[in-house]
Amino acid sequence: MADKELVHRGGLLLDSEQRPADDAGRSPPVALLIAFTRRLIHISPSGDRLKLAMYGARADVNATDEEVESFWAAVLGEMDQSAWPKGFF
Repeated sequence: MADKELVHRGGLLLDSEQRPADDAGRSPPVALLIAFTRRLIHISPSGDRLKLAMYGARADVNATDEEVESFWAAVLGEMDQSAWPKGFF
């Protein structure tokens, strides 16, 4: 990748996170990312882990309090659909 121009995407990126400028549009579809996230929540509904991940994501995108509250309500709804017994994690 040294021969390609790299895109600055904000923040400090590791070498493994660097992407060439011509990779735009190659990201997975949003529907796939949402489905993947829902499955992760269903199989590992640890409230502590999810809360820590939410705080990290909030800092990454500078989300507002309202956005975080709305997001967390959706996460809690997905946690309720987990096959694991409540309090297992």
